[in-house]
Amino acid sequence: MTADPDRALGFIDRYEACPLCAGTDLVPDFTIERAGGLLRWSLCRGCDLTFQNPRLDEATLRAIYAGDEYWEGGAYRSYAETEPLRIAQSRRRLRRIRTVSGTARGRLLDVGCATGFFGKVARESGFDVLGIEPSPKMAAYARESHGLEIFRGTLEEWPLERERFDLVTLWGTDSHFLHPLEGFSKLQAALVPRGILAMNYQNFHHWIRRVFPGLKRSWNALYNFSDRSFEVLLEKTGFEILYRGLELQRVSADHLLRVLKLGVPRFVSRLPLLVPALSFSLVIARKIASGLPAGNGRSYNPPRTP
Repeated sequence: MTADPDRALGFIDRYEACPLCAGTDLVPDFTIERAGGLLRWSLCRGCDLTFQNPRLDEATLRAIYAGDEYWEGGAYRSYAETEPLRIAQSRRRLRRIRTVSGTARGRLLDVGCATGFFGKVARESGFDVLGIEPSPKMAAYARESHGLEIFRGTLEEWPLERERFDLVTLWGTDSHFLHPLEGFSKLQAALVPRGILAMNYQNFHHWIRRVFPGLKRSWNALYNFSDRSFEVLLEKTGFEILYRGLELQRVSADHLLRVLKLGVPRFVSRLPLLVPALSFSLVIARKIASGLPAGNGRSYNPPRTP
């Protein structure tokens, strides 16, 4: 399926309160022009969450994820070609998870699993793996190349069972749920008591964005965390942080340059690089409480001012 680049964008109602803390001290942050409309983000001065406002509606997001642009464009273009680098990174991440949490076996849910690189490594290490991925092409690649069980859709579309998984992972999926509280509450409910959440996220207020302001400015970054707003999220959804630290990531030069919104010279396009992900943190957290009620992410909206 090829998405229509001239398709008009659809939006939900504009938020009058923050979707994380329900604060009403909101200010404009940045905008992106996209075929079919203009995307806007607001900053909550109460918790430092930056979020798309108004947010793209589900029909629009579904159409974009299903289009060739998502698989072949932007930073995702070289996913299949750079699979060995991602698999090596996944092995390092899994070792860190085991060391910090002691979780070495069990049921694993990999959300936004893309081509299945982490699921492949986890299954080889003894985990029973299920992936969730909205892109049809990425989901097909994960099934065909790695033999993984994949739910093709979004977290909000899947009726996730309570207390089923020992480990939930999110790599590059921190900003893509329809609603942060609903999404993370649903994952918390799906974990067994004292289950583990492992993920990475970018501090959207990091100084490096003064040098590379295009970081995490993307149509599907529905919200962006600061360190402060991420801590608010975990507190509200019933997690405690066991580990948070900087990662060294091995990536291809073309992927890094696309993330930084820079040009990609042909002679360096596949050059592997080991770089410190300065504004990103690897987080390992444990489920400690019941958290918020986990809904389906469709009907919830934060309180609005009269």
